[in-house]
Amino acid sequence: GNRPGCLHRAGAAGKLHSSRSSGTSTSTSPSPSPSTSQQDKMRVLSALGLLGALVVVLLAWAAADFLGGMGPAQPSAGAVERAFDAFAGVAGSPPAAGPRKFAVGLNSCVDLIVPAIEVFAALGANGMVVEKDHDVISSMTDLQETFRFFFMKGGAGERFVSDKDLFQQIVAAARGVQSGRKFVGGNAALMGLTIKNKETHLAEGEEVSVLMGGGVGPELNEMLGSKMAFAAGAELEVDDYHVILEYPSGGTFGGVTSPRANRFIISHDVTNSRMETLEVFEGALSGFSPD
Repeated sequence: GNRPGCLHRAGAAGKLHSSRSSGTSTSTSPSPSPSTSQQDKMRVLSALGLLGALVVVLLAWAAADFLGGMGPAQPSAGAVERAFDAFAGVAGSPPAAGPRKFAVGLNSCVDLIVPAIEVFAALGANGMVVEKDHDVISSMTDLQETFRFFFMKGGAGERFVSDKDLFQQIVAAARGVQSGRKFVGGNAALMGLTIKNKETHLAEGEEVSVLMGGGVGPELNEMLGSKMAFAAGAELEVDDYHVILEYPSGGTFGGVTSPRANRFIISHDVTNSRMETLEVFEGALSGFSPD
């Protein structure tokens, strides 16, 4: 929808090295061996086919679990593991003559994954409100009403918090929960890490370079380390956080019980929603010269 918040889009700049055979074969002579670029293309197509099969398996599993009783609760033993292994075997290493310098952007953030009930307790919010869905969260009451709306159905939701001070209060409470976890978030940052990790499949001395176009605050910068570069001017004084409020099946909030486990995500992510780092990212591309 056209709501404020994190734009879940990211692009990658890179050339696909491929060629087309112009030769023909006859019934009396064998077909020529495929070139290296053709082999790379076939590997990519095989990987896409296996990925599609994996997605179908996972979607079928999720649908059966959601419908409850209308299908098997899980796929056959080892099906998911075999699909992942098959995909990794084909897509694990980059093409021998493929690109080595990538630019990805613009979505990046820090994901805080925390138990929802503990966060609300830390905020002094007991959930004794009327369940009501708000498109935008502008107060603590809005947050409780919207969370309760999804919680009592066991549904997943995501909303933008318009009040910056309120969101910082929520972030502080979330960071104070001992069982909370933090991860690199945002499509661009995650794509960049995935691409950089392919470096382990290359010959010794070969490197993969990544320029990430999203905003980078102090905490995200520490989490990324030296794994990728980012544009000068993309530094943020305060990190953009996405707070992922998880709740279990059978959890209680404000006198109601959740019928299933799920999560509710909130953010005050103006950097990504307004694409504020787009111009500095574009300015850095010429000097970086991605493949």
